[in-house]
Amino acid sequence: MTTKYVALDESHRKNVNGEESNRAKIISKSGEMKEKRLSRTSHSKDDYEEAVRPGQPRSVTEVETLNNRAIRLASLGKEEEAIQFYFRSLRLLKIDLGAISTKLDDNPDDERWRTEWLIVAAKIAEIRTAIAILYERLGAYNKAISSCKEAREIYEGSPLTLNNDGIPAREVETGLRQMDMMLERLNTAKGSYVARKNLHQEAIEVRKLILTTRNSAKLDDLYRKAFVLLTGVLSMEKECLGETHPQVADTLQIISRTHKERGEIKDAIKQMNTSLLILKLCLGPHHPRTGITFQELAKLYDERSATIGDIDMAVGLYAQATTSFRQCYGEKDVMVGASLNNEAVLHIKQSNYDLAVEKLSDALIAYESSTMHKDKSINTDSSQVWKNLGECYTRRNEYESAHFALNNALEVQKDARLQAEKAGKPVSAGCSDASLADTLLRLGNATKLTLRYEDAHQIYKEALLIYRLHYASAHRASNGRVSDALSDAQDRLAHTLYCIAEVQEIRGIYEDARSLFSESLQLRLTSDAQREKDRMNMLHCAMALAGIGSCHVKVSEFDDAASSYKESLRYLEAHGVPPDHELKMKLSKCLEEAQKGLTSENMLSDESPGMDSASEMDIESKRLMDEGQFDEAIEILEKALAIRRRRLTNRLKEEIITESLEEREDVAMTLVNYAAILSKKGEVRQAEMLTREAIRMYKSNGYEESDHEVRCLQEQLEDLKDMHVL
Repeated sequence: MTTKYVALDESHRKNVNGEESNRAKIISKSGEMKEKRLSRTSHSKDDYEEAVRPGQPRSVTEVETLNNRAIRLASLGKEEEAIQFYFRSLRLLKIDLGAISTKLDDNPDDERWRTEWLIVAAKIAEIRTAIAILYERLGAYNKAISSCKEAREIYEGSPLTLNNDGIPAREVETGLRQMDMMLERLNTAKGSYVARKNLHQEAIEVRKLILTTRNSAKLDDLYRKAFVLLTGVLSMEKECLGETHPQVADTLQIISRTHKERGEIKDAIKQMNTSLLILKLCLGPHHPRTGITFQELAKLYDERSATIGDIDMAVGLYAQATTSFRQCYGEKDVMVGASLNNEAVLHIKQSNYDLAVEKLSDALIAYESSTMHKDKSINTDSSQVWKNLGECYTRRNEYESAHFALNNALEVQKDARLQAEKAGKPVSAGCSDASLADTLLRLGNATKLTLRYEDAHQIYKEALLIYRLHYASAHRASNGRVSDALSDAQDRLAHTLYCIAEVQEIRGIYEDARSLFSESLQLRLTSDAQREKDRMNMLHCAMALAGIGSCHVKVSEFDDAASSYKESLRYLEAHGVPPDHELKMKLSKCLEEAQKGLTSENMLSDESPGMDSASEMDIESKRLMDEGQFDEAIEILEKALAIRRRRLTNRLKEEIITESLEEREDVAMTLVNYAAILSKKGEVRQAEMLTREAIRMYKSNGYEESDHEVRCLQEQLEDLKDMHVL
């Protein structure tokens, strides 16, 4: 199982039906509810009341400033605030209009005041229209209609006429006609509201059935029904609201998501693109609904990934989403952080780790002021950013930085978990058992790469405990039936066991490592046997068998090692790994070494006349090492080590304690010599492994940390660690 980097899960920002983000959902479920909320909005009198004497000229700049502020707020999705600024502007214009009307009563033919009246009346009508559009966008149709009627009444009460027959001036007539058209459109939208809402609700119910249906034929029927309903409501919305109405864009997004569920990514992208164009046109590029749509379209391009162009398109869309959210909410907001994180994930996929680190660092800054949800619970979104940052550092071989980042991720999750448990609240997905175990595995890997093997072992064991419980739970829930959840639990447990086995092998605890590799292998085999097709674990089985073979080699069990390597290669062939693949070539070489060791073992006898043959080999290897003939020295030491390991195994089987102690020290001495040669060759990690095994051999013989032999080897181990870091 490979380490994954993931984009943030935004399910906690979606409603029950998963159709819209709570934050971005501007259209209310009912106009009445939204009107009630608007009516409760309180503002101080000073916000929009100013004492102005009738007839006093009103500053055009002041009105324009208020209008521009309202337009800006509306473009950022703050419709209610925008309406209040429009009201302040209207208050000022009405005072001016009253003053101008007084002047016209005194002098009806004064062209200057007639022109002023038309200008102010047109501006009031323009603002009232803008307010009506915002109310309609919020679903408050009664308020929208009322706003248009007020604008119409201004024109109806106009003091301007062409002559004494009461016919209004041409400009007034145009204004009346425009207001009538606006009222007609709003009444049409209001009249179709219930029908449109019912169609949407029916489509939602069908989509709920889709989520719980497993029969493929029934699923096809449900999807057909969903598309018929959604196409019908889309047609009605275009007719009643217009082609470029935000609600049309919302329905197109639902259609897009339905196509995505069916795997029809091309159609999903097409519908989402159309939705985005509409929202950019009617709401602007910085509206939160537009920002959300940038993100949704980016996800579709990322999922398709048919070409490099798709990934580049997704990156650009995420960048535009980030710009939108920054304009709406500022630099430090969860939406900004989520968008930056998602963009960073794409950079990781493209191996552009430097840029990914830059985006993730910005994402962490964005989360600084959003460490808590509104209910005061800890926000765990930042933990995923830390995990992705740890992934980048790992890939850049900056293991200490990776360890730091992943440790931060774990701290956020554990704090959130502790808080939820103390409050008796459900644990969120961000600090669930599965999420914690995933972080522990990543942290264990980073810790291992910093050469802190004992710490890594403890971290992996913590993850193992969670995955064993998860597997037991999945097994009970399956009731003996095959399920995806059970197979997934088996694979995760198998991966964790493999990670621990690797660390134990490095630490020189070969018996435990071999047992863990074997358990991992059996879980992988069982998991694959449960799948009817797409058996995906052959490569993992091959790696587990290679680990078993390596452990056998370490204790000179060459026959068993060769068998394990042969089986490992068979799994690679079954998986379709080509002969020239690096992994296959490496395992083939391991098999050759195991077979050479087996041949040497058969040729060498336990006892030799005169000087011990293994001791002679030690002396000869030292001479070769001094002469710089490292490969020849290694070849001799491998034979010496094989002899001494076999002797130790035989003494342990015979339970000859004294000779076992002697043989163990001989093995340790050979291991130290072997490590010295490897370190000179630059094979530091292998030298480190052998040194650890030598220390374990001495400790098994009763040596303490303070004893000279162990202390010297510990110092050598620290030197090797430093070399490894360099």
